[in-house]
Amino acid sequence: MQKKIFRSICFTVLASMIFFVVTVLCIAYKFYLDEAETELKTIVALITKADYSDEEIVEILESSVDYDIRYTRVDKDGNVLFDNNYDASRLDNHIDRQEISEALNNGKGASTRRSTTAGTVNYYVAVSDGESVIRLSRDVRGMLSLFLGVVPVVICIAGIVMIVATLVSMKLSESAIRPIQKLVTNLDVLNEEQQYDVEYEELEPIVEAMKRLSARLSKYISRLKTEKETITLITENMVEGMIILDEKRDILSVNKSAISYLNPKFELNTQANILQLTRNANLTEAIDKTDEKDFANGIIATAEHQLRFFVNKIDVNGVKGYMILLIDATESLRAEEIRKDFSANVSHELKTPLTTIKGFGEMLENGIITAPEDIKKYGGTIYRESERLLQLINDIIRLSEIEEMSADDSVTNVNLLKTANDVCEILQPKADSHGISLFVSGERFDISANQSYISELMLNLVDNSIKYNNPGGHVWIEIKKKGNNAVIKVKDDGIGISEKHQKRIFERFYRVDKSRSKQTGGTGLGLSIVKHIASYHHGSVNLESSSGEGTTVTVTIPIAQVGMI
Repeated sequence: MQKKIFRSICFTVLASMIFFVVTVLCIAYKFYLDEAETELKTIVALITKADYSDEEIVEILESSVDYDIRYTRVDKDGNVLFDNNYDASRLDNHIDRQEISEALNNGKGASTRRSTTAGTVNYYVAVSDGESVIRLSRDVRGMLSLFLGVVPVVICIAGIVMIVATLVSMKLSESAIRPIQKLVTNLDVLNEEQQYDVEYEELEPIVEAMKRLSARLSKYISRLKTEKETITLITENMVEGMIILDEKRDILSVNKSAISYLNPKFELNTQANILQLTRNANLTEAIDKTDEKDFANGIIATAEHQLRFFVNKIDVNGVKGYMILLIDATESLRAEEIRKDFSANVSHELKTPLTTIKGFGEMLENGIITAPEDIKKYGGTIYRESERLLQLINDIIRLSEIEEMSADDSVTNVNLLKTANDVCEILQPKADSHGISLFVSGERFDISANQSYISELMLNLVDNSIKYNNPGGHVWIEIKKKGNNAVIKVKDDGIGISEKHQKRIFERFYRVDKSRSKQTGGTGLGLSIVKHIASYHHGSVNLESSSGEGTTVTVTIPIAQVGMI
């Protein structure tokens, strides 16, 4: 406000000074031209009454005035008879000159124009004496230069006035604004009981109104602050993500959960649009749908989460926007997917041997198979399929037990090196039948674990290395310590696993080569059991393999188990 007042005063003074200076200069210049015109006319009038020759007249003019005057005499036909500045014989006819023409017709004439002879702007006065026309002229630029000589003085005076006016305006604006600035400075501490002195009585009603308004605002702001802190505390500690958008889909509020779900690098420092937080097509399309039906929902898939979202349109008392709620459904959707896959896989795995058993049993019942060797052959098939079915059911039960088991007295001190040797002793006949050599090496130490589970873990790993090996292949079992962890490494030089299968190899019922798995009696649950046993012991499983170059499975388990799950 102070600057505005200062600028207004300065602009007014400046405009007034410019107008004054221009007006004075114009009036002075006009007065000067009038004086020059009067002077030339007087000189012409005197010359026409005197009986002097042209040369005498020129001499008188040069001695009488301190500026250049051009003297010209023209006859009735416009021919130049005499000119003090130019050779008269070389000058063209002047009958068409305005001042000459007027003098011939009216006795007198005057004009201001550019001289075709001199090329300058001149003021001309001409008088006819009956026989000829006497003309005097003066360079207007010369008059202007004389006049402009006083302009710097006028400008200096105007500048001084402007400086003084500026200083005065600064002081005036400061004195006018100071009480208001003081009032604004004390605005935060004003209350209805406080006495406040003002310099201008015109400000007293404003002070009283501001006191009342300040009191109401303080109460209102305090209430809003409390409500905001409560809402912020709730939303920031919500597991669910919450986003509130305005009508233009700019973000009004977003909690930490929503940011962590959609874009952990996002920072809401300034106004941002929902597209800066996420460009997920499902979400943006759902927001579009709410413009028609006020509600929409769907699923967002990120790298780490499966999110269910619900979008509601807000339109209350003219306030429009959108509210988005994000719920992490990763585990529930994954569990649902696992349940569906498990049901489908179990049904398929159980159906195959049961179909075989049912078919051959029906053939035996109906007497289709009668030859003793056929009965023995198909009976053996029924037996093997029954064994496979029993093994599959046992693996499923075992997997369920591992998943549901919690910490109990089954945790004991387990010697891993001894367990590895026991496993190799159990599987040695199977290894010999396949021409596979088993090797055990490592350190002898104990860990806190479930002996049965650790034995089963090693049995599954070594059994897989034997099944999926080449004749004459090798299997190495290594036991060692690494910090506070025990490392069980089972390595073979068998057929290996291609990279595209490695991400799914620990899924239930997943088999790289289904035909080979059936030949070897695999159920597709061995590595899944290994993974669950490692997780039960707070450990991890890592697989390294290349097709045709063998496989290495490394299991890492803490030596001391605390709080078994």
